Amino acid sequence: MGRIIIAGFLGALVLFVWGFLSWAVLPWNEQSMHTLPNEDAVMAVLKSQNLENGLYRIPGHKDNSEVSKKAAYEKMKTGPMAMIHYSNDGMDMPSYMIKGFIILFLAAVAAASLLGKLSWSLASKYGARVRYVMMLGIFIAIAARLSDWAWYGASTSFVLTVAINDIIGWTLAGLVIAWRMKPMMTKTS
Repeated sequence: MGRIIIAGFLGALVLFVWGFLSWAVLPWNEQSMHTLPNEDAVMAVLKSQNLENGLYRIPGHKDNSEVSKKAAYEKMKTGPMAMIHYSNDGMDMPSYMIKGFIILFLAAVAAASLLGKLSWSLASKYGARVRYVMMLGIFIAIAARLSDWAWYGASTSFVLTVAINDIIGWTLAGLVIAWRMKPMMTKTS
């Protein structure tokens, strides 16, 4: 179990550093997100509504009735549509980073644990172990990011950018997770 935890920690460090480089240094994430021209006015309206923290959709329906759902669907056809992740609390960067690292750590521990379950023939080569973790990143990109595009209307540019981020990040993490998760030799009698 210790080697899985260490592999997870090292993988999380790589993912964290990659995330920093990708989001803070490289320009591609900023190019896939937009700022409203009247952001202050929109924020003022949101604050004035005394909303609880949560996810809001536009158009939404007030209740679960068929009439309300049908009206929302008709608005969806013509647009615009939006999803707003809303928080009155703002963001404290240190706690934001700590929460993010914990999530990366748990994901990397899961990846290391899955890698540890491979048969000897599959796990005996370093390159095969790296590719296995990279495939987990591809799985995340397809199952999560492309689903955001299909189901929630996330923009193609944003979805592709974060999907590529996931694949690169998990490939890099795979380099250290695979290094740390060498198959354990078992003695035969």
